[in-house]
Amino acid sequence: EKYSPPAERRSPYEPPPVVISTSRHALQKAILTEYIPFLSRILQENGTIQAPIKAVIRKGKEHFVCDERLEHRIVAIEEKNKNALQKEALLSLKEHYDMDEVSNLSGFDRRMVSVPKFCSGDCPKRGSCRYQQYLERSRDHEMFIQICNHNYLLADGYHRLQDYRPLLKDYRALIVDEAHKLPDAAKQMFGKSLCYDDIREICFYLGNEYQGPEIRKLSGTIRMVLDIIGENHRTRYGIKEEFHMTEECAMYLYEGIQTMNKIIEKLEKKIPKWIRNKLEETKSVLECFFHQDKKYVLHLKQDHDHRIILCASSRRIPQYLDQMLWSRGMGAILTSGTLKTGQGFSHIRKMTGLQRVRRVREYVADSPFEYQKNCLLYLPKNLKTCRRESQEEAEMIADHIHSLICSTYGHTLVLFTSYHLMGNVYQMLRDEIPFPMTEVWRHSPEEPTRFKQPLNAVLFAATWQLALAIAISLVGASFVGAILGDVRFLMEIDIYKGVKLTFILPILLMFFLCVRRYSLFEGDDDSKNVITRIENVLSRPITLKVVFALIVFAFVAWVFIGRSGHTAGVPVPDIEVKL
Repeated sequence: EKYSPPAERRSPYEPPPVVISTSRHALQKAILTEYIPFLSRILQENGTIQAPIKAVIRKGKEHFVCDERLEHRIVAIEEKNKNALQKEALLSLKEHYDMDEVSNLSGFDRRMVSVPKFCSGDCPKRGSCRYQQYLERSRDHEMFIQICNHNYLLADGYHRLQDYRPLLKDYRALIVDEAHKLPDAAKQMFGKSLCYDDIREICFYLGNEYQGPEIRKLSGTIRMVLDIIGENHRTRYGIKEEFHMTEECAMYLYEGIQTMNKIIEKLEKKIPKWIRNKLEETKSVLECFFHQDKKYVLHLKQDHDHRIILCASSRRIPQYLDQMLWSRGMGAILTSGTLKTGQGFSHIRKMTGLQRVRRVREYVADSPFEYQKNCLLYLPKNLKTCRRESQEEAEMIADHIHSLICSTYGHTLVLFTSYHLMGNVYQMLRDEIPFPMTEVWRHSPEEPTRFKQPLNAVLFAATWQLALAIAISLVGASFVGAILGDVRFLMEIDIYKGVKLTFILPILLMFFLCVRRYSLFEGDDDSKNVITRIENVLSRPITLKVVFALIVFAFVAWVFIGRSGHTAGVPVPDIEVKL
């Protein structure tokens, strides 16, 4: 059914409404409770406005409680041995209709009590429905600013594009904060997905319609499809994200589609339309993967329990964004700290559909922080070589930290690569430093807040030992991936000839680092006697055990290096292929 918007009754002197879109709930709340009241107060004191600015956070139905469904859910869990925290969270929804304000609410309970996609007109609680009251307040003509997330903004744009009833009150200006996340939100909206929780939800609804046999058939078939696809894409490093069709995957996907067709045909007149739509959505995901639809990028994800999620992302995201937002001709501001890449905004313009829009203006706000004047990198020259994690190392580090903290009069964040070392240094300095000190261990989010309160506090925190190495590896992997994605490499017109050397060098480097770091040679740590140590090692007698280990190592190295690079190397026997 198409929607005809009513004629606007807004005065030409009245400022047009504004929509602010951002991706994080915490930022939306800060805009509503901190930033807008502050801005409103300044404008009132200046005489620019006479009344405070009114604003509201707009969200989808799934964020709010349906009072009717909540009542049924509470009755359903009365006799069950439910988790105490989750039960308390569920009961607290009697006072809070916005589920984002309640912690410890399970995902399943959230689905069971959220406002349904289609509200019944004869609902007994419609007159007192808290969600309907929220909608009335949101549509108040005095609401000048509407705050929403990117998904809600795009859903409103899609409704307007299809001439459906808009979700947001008509607006004339748009501010998109964290705009680098807008394409990802569009991928979620115009993509498809299927996971275990989706099947569980559909089975719950079918159970309410007394369709037990179909529940077992649906659950068993789809779970088997997801399990088989997961097994075919599982490696020792985890799940391959890119979907590859195999004979087994095709067979089970086809079986899943046939099962869905039979269930839909059998239940067509026995279940509500919205449940049938959910079954159709499930079937469409299976068909998309079975036919390997070229309109989508097919990939796999894992949920919190490491179970497979089938995901299909649309390839037409820039066109959709242009049609829903930019082609409407209204003013818009896109802002983020990570919009610019390299020397310009070409990448984000391409991703958001603004590449061919001529009315785009670009502006870069440089950071006011003067890094060269306000940052100091301290590299002590008198560090002693100590055994890692030893008491001597802790005492040496504690001395340096003590002098640095006292020279800055507190105001210090101390990062460690080890919780053990952090604990030792903290115990040594606890009574030596005349400033308040705080330790941050795992799962202690309240400590950083306590650190901010005193003016000259000192915070001890630990990072993962491999954090820096991982960061560098990710940068290198992204760089190499971008280079190797070039068609010249894919067609092997231009190839990298140092693959075998690239495989060998890290192993040799780590060997020498271990030898240097952990003193594998006997004797003291004097590096001037390296030649003498090597001679001593080479003079040692060799046992059969060492010979056997060297043979195994040589065979592994032969296979490892031989099968790398672009040249024909070690062949793969049939028995290994079968394994």
